[in-house]
Amino acid sequence: MANPKRETDLNKARDRMVDRHIANRGVRDSRVLAAMRRIPREAFVEEGAREFAYEDSPLLIGEGQTISQPYIVALMFEAAEIDPDDWVLEVGVGSGYAAAVAAQLAAMSAASSGTRVWSHRPRSGLMNSATAILA
Repeated sequence: MANPKRETDLNKARDRMVDRHIANRGVRDSRVLAAMRRIPREAFVEEGAREFAYEDSPLLIGEGQTISQPYIVALMFEAAEIDPDDWVLEVGVGSGYAAAVAAQLAAMSAASSGTRVWSHRPRSGLMNSATAILA
């Protein structure tokens, strides 16, 4: 059963992360900021690291890999200028977090249908985990 207080605390932490570590450092694209506010980063990190999910640092996700620093993810997608009608291929994805942010940015337009973001995941353990989270 979901804990509403914990969920509220995580939402507040996510908003603080976007305000302090992303917007205050120069990311201005409102769609990128909104996508970063919507994606629950804690879902993409190991259970023991969830309390650190909204710090602006990479975190271990298993198999010797890390989830990228949130500021870097936001900066990358601001530079990519992904529009709602764009198609995205992400190669080398680990946790699926960046793919989830990309999916928000390449959201299906009213005239399109189907998946707009594809990820190539070379590590089977991470692939299974990311696939389950993104499903």
